[in-house]
Amino acid sequence: MRSDRTLRAYLWLVVVIAAPVIVMAAIAAVRGFDARPRGTVAVIVVVFCLVLIAGELWPIPVARGQGAGDDLTVSSTFGFGLLFIAPVFIAMIAQAVALTADALWRRRPLDRLAFNIAQYALAYWVARVVYAAVARIPFTPVDPAPLPALLPSAAAGTAFLLVNNTLVAIAVAISVQMR
Repeated sequence: MRSDRTLRAYLWLVVVIAAPVIVMAAIAAVRGFDARPRGTVAVIVVVFCLVLIAGELWPIPVARGQGAGDDLTVSSTFGFGLLFIAPVFIAMIAQAVALTADALWRRRPLDRLAFNIAQYALAYWVARVVYAAVARIPFTPVDPAPLPALLPSAAAGTAFLLVNNTLVAIAVAISVQMR
């Protein structure tokens, strides 16, 4: 039972840490209304958001040998792509909507939903901050990245994967009582 309490404490710690990031993104969304994409870019953003949600709701089954398997989602791929064509808060909101729809559809525990929303919010935020730092441009949550460049994009992708996978790996390790 100790690991259940530890896991629950960890999940909510991540939520608390992500709360300011989510609040800042929400404030940026309200204040940056004029910075939202328009025209062709707006259509692409909407398509990416819809595919992100579909990718979360309909995972791809992957065999891992001897009858074992996993279901992989492609949602974060489109969320990460959104970081280059839209403000960071759009990726965060689209991912939160996708995760919520999936949790309601599959009746997943709500504490896990809060953790997953926080986990992705932190990963997207860090990725966008790393992109801005490597590209030597100011970070603003309401502006899309300027023309994507390879090195900043690779650094952002690495940061996204490190934050996202580390947060999940810690939760899994606590859950199965591993170091």
